[in-house]
Amino acid sequence: MRLQEQEHLARVELDQLLRAEESMYKQRARELAVTLRDSNTKYFYRMMKKRQSQAYISQIPDADDTVYTDSSGIAAVFVSHFQNILGPDIQNQYPDLSHITPHGVLTDGDALDLLHPVTFA
Repeated sequence: MRLQEQEHLARVELDQLLRAEESMYKQRARELAVTLRDSNTKYFYRMMKKRQSQAYISQIPDADDTVYTDSSGIAAVFVSHFQNILGPDIQNQYPDLSHITPHGVLTDGDALDLLHPVTFA
C-alpha cells in the first residue's frame, strides 16, 4: 500500500474516532443535565438562563440599518420584513372570523363548522 493510501485510511479512522468521542461527550453532557435538573441545582439554573438569553432578541436592524431595541420596534421590523416577502395584503386574503367567537369561546357547533373546507369568493 502506498504512503498516500495509508495516510488517507489513517485520516478516515481518526475522523471516525473523533466523531465517536464527540458523541460520547454530548451524551454524557445530556445525562449530567438530566441528573442536575432533577436536583434543581445552581448549575441547571445558570444553563437555563443562558439558553433563554441566547434565544432572546435584544435588538434588530431594519432594512435601513436603524437598530430597534424596544419590543414594539422589534415586532414592527419583523412584520415589515414578512410583509415585504409575502406582500402587504396578506391580512386581506383571509375572511374575517371575529363573528364566530363573539365572547371568545367556540361552541361545539362553531368547532364543527371550522372543520369544513375554506373557500375564497
